[in-house]
Amino acid sequence: MSVNSLVPIIPAATPAATPAAAPAAAPAADTAPAAIVRRACAEDAASFLVFMLGLSALSTRQRFRGAAVAPMSMATQLCTVDGARHQAWLAWGSHCDSAAVVGEARFEVSVCGRNAKLAIAVADDWQGRGVGRALMDELLTAARAAGLSDLHGEVLNDNLRMQAFMRRHGFDIDTFEGGNAVRMTRILGAHSLNAHSLSPSAARPLGWLRSTLADFSTRRMRPARTHAD
Repeated sequence: MSVNSLVPIIPAATPAATPAAAPAAAPAADTAPAAIVRRACAEDAASFLVFMLGLSALSTRQRFRGAAVAPMSMATQLCTVDGARHQAWLAWGSHCDSAAVVGEARFEVSVCGRNAKLAIAVADDWQGRGVGRALMDELLTAARAAGLSDLHGEVLNDNLRMQAFMRRHGFDIDTFEGGNAVRMTRILGAHSLNAHSLSPSAARPLGWLRSTLADFSTRRMRPARTHAD
């Protein structure tokens, strides 16, 4: 499950110093401890790189739009954030009696300062266990605290599971980004224009428009690939 990257990923060979640790494998559902979510910092770069290298080919494509996984320098860049215009969180899970990154979320505020673009991804073995929901909660809480008007992210056309996840968290398709992605946006604040805040008579046209857009997007898509959320 992933929304594409905020920062372009530069193809490069991974240096010899790259950590070789395996990605964290999720324990059985009935014994799985909750992942711990906290803000990212520069010291997390090595663990974050292991997380990126452990993503499946499909998850890597969905997160980085097909670009090669970053070298250590890029992992450091993605973990070094100012906590204001660029905010990031990492989800940590247990692996072999040590903590490993199992998910990430971030947003970067636009130049105008009113909205932000988000990115979110969860390790394949940890998908469907509430990690994405916990990360999204952090994003939305921080975005409201920052006074942003909306959050948006680009999702590949064939990433139907991510689109469904975004819709469950109040996002809707508002723009078709080229030939292979859509932009999904959530309006924040008390004056959000959405079907829940409108009267039944006013909400019906909006619901029809969203349904039409979703149907049009589906018809444009290539056959969806099977993947983990």
